[in-house]
Amino acid sequence: MIAKDNLSASKHSGVRGIFNREYVRPGLVSKDLARLYNDLFERRQEADYLDFLEFEREQVEPLLPAVEAFICHIAELLGDRHAP
Repeated sequence: MIAKDNLSASKHSGVRGIFNREYVRPGLVSKDLARLYNDLFERRQEADYLDFLEFEREQVEPLLPAVEAFICHIAELLGDRHAP
């Protein structure tokens, strides 16, 4: 979405800021899905920068339906936003 809208950032945190500013605030992405994205972003940061961090199946598995909904919503936005 960000690339298709000719937006860019040099850091992951910049992408997060653009996502929230351009898609969440205007209401294109719900606050619930934005919270999921932000939570996953924080978990990714922890995994990248903390030593010996592992996520257990019990932590990750419950997130899968919400992640699938997020991916479907973004796919719909990409199709709808660029349709003639």
